[in-house]
Amino acid sequence: NPDNMQKTLAEIIAEINKIKYLGVNSDELNKAKVNIESETIYTKETMQGQAQKLGYFEVEAGDYKFENDYLNKVSQVTNEDIKRVANKYLTNDNLTVGFLLPKNKITITNKQIEKIVENTSKKVSENFKQMNKQIGSEVVRRKLDNGIILLIKENHSNPVFAARAVVLGGVRVENETNNGISNFLSNMFTRGTGSRSAEDIAVEIESIAAEIEGFSGRNSMGVAVEALSRNFEEAMDIFSDVILNPSFPEEEIERARREILANINRQKDNPVSTAVKNFLATLYITHPYRFDTLGKPGTVKNIGRDDLVIFYNRYFNPENMVIAVSGDVEASQVESIIKDKFSNLKDTDFKLKSPEPEKKAQNIRESVITQKDKAQTHILLGYLAPSLKDNEQYSFEILNTVLSGQGGRLFTELRDRMSLAYSITSFYTPGLEPGYFGVYIGTAPQKEKEAIDGIKEQLKLLLDKGITDDELERAKNYLIGNFEIGLQENNSQAAKIAFDAIYGLGWDEYEKYPGQIMAVTKDDVIRAARKYIDLDTYTITILRPES
Repeated sequence: NPDNMQKTLAEIIAEINKIKYLGVNSDELNKAKVNIESETIYTKETMQGQAQKLGYFEVEAGDYKFENDYLNKVSQVTNEDIKRVANKYLTNDNLTVGFLLPKNKITITNKQIEKIVENTSKKVSENFKQMNKQIGSEVVRRKLDNGIILLIKENHSNPVFAARAVVLGGVRVENETNNGISNFLSNMFTRGTGSRSAEDIAVEIESIAAEIEGFSGRNSMGVAVEALSRNFEEAMDIFSDVILNPSFPEEEIERARREILANINRQKDNPVSTAVKNFLATLYITHPYRFDTLGKPGTVKNIGRDDLVIFYNRYFNPENMVIAVSGDVEASQVESIIKDKFSNLKDTDFKLKSPEPEKKAQNIRESVITQKDKAQTHILLGYLAPSLKDNEQYSFEILNTVLSGQGGRLFTELRDRMSLAYSITSFYTPGLEPGYFGVYIGTAPQKEKEAIDGIKEQLKLLLDKGITDDELERAKNYLIGNFEIGLQENNSQAAKIAFDAIYGLGWDEYEKYPGQIMAVTKDDVIRAARKYIDLDTYTITILRPES
């Protein structure tokens, strides 16, 4: 049938052009990677397959060992790569169309084919450009009249969306008498408003297949929601209500208090968590980063309704708020609804005062604690490290990647070669003020000194000789690949642009990150390492078995 034949051709061309604008979703991309890896492994199960594989890579790539590099490169492919390649090669000028037709029954001319291809490509292009339906669409930034920054990133690959309202706060604004109040407040947002009880909120959220929760951390706090796009207005009504009208019912405060105290108590059963808390309390002497995000039992027990109301009113200020929405939404609709819902939030002229940065230690700080019924010794050795606004953070990410993980130096040398560790890794967490970097090792008690000496030896080797070209390249590929994969979900995209905006980095930091990582050199890494790592002034925490 000539009409069906032309319609089918148009559908094929439309699908090709959709890939140029949308690429593929994360499930399709991951499935493709698994299939490629599985096929490669399958061909190696026979001698013939192995020979064929070796010969293929020797002829095509000039290196019979290229297979591992090939699989590594496949694993790093992102959706942006798919779209870039599609736009380069899947063009009308590069198109060949072939038909196998019954003789003398159906005919189609070159002009008909050209017209179908041109019209279909133009229609798809106009639709996607008009509706801004690219996964990598630009972020729309608006500042509402009351000062709230609104960020909208359209992503029409799936019929869902995520939104976050973020304010500066968290542990960074706490003190000895109210430590844990940010976490306490974040627990209260979904426990009742002026018009909805905790049960009402739960029932309404479940009825629209959505999720909503408060959150808090070291530098910020807020509320996050995820839902189907068709339920955007209903979700935004609940989202705005829990943020703007928390009622702090006494019975819910007591229920939240019991849950938080139980979580704090459970930390005692986790030796790594205990060691980390002690490490931060030793590294930071004056800065609030020394506090636990959950709080202390004494302060959590004393936080009352009035404390929560005052804290909420102080920090949930429009001049201190960013709202980010990412997903299958229209920017104009989002802007209209957010303006309508949040316009009554008034500015109280509050100015956030930043805490004084922690000063670098001038000597070795050591803290030793013991725990009953534990068989391992847990050691953390570390330093203050670059902040989020310091360009040296990118060098430290490379440095940390070289040391950490099962392929890192620490695992290879201290666990595989020297058998000193049950588990070992390095860690780096930047902050609005200097963050922290260090090494964790879990070892047998009798190997404690040897383990500490081994950590120092690896750090000295890093300070003396830096890293290799191969380590630098692998670290860059790993960081950029993980970064791209991490931004596949709407929730991750909304969180990234919201946090970067509220922290003063700029909402477009996610666009700059790959380039910043790629620009790091070996000299940058060793320069940053020598600036922060000093084997004469480290902080060390040791958690030993009591016996």
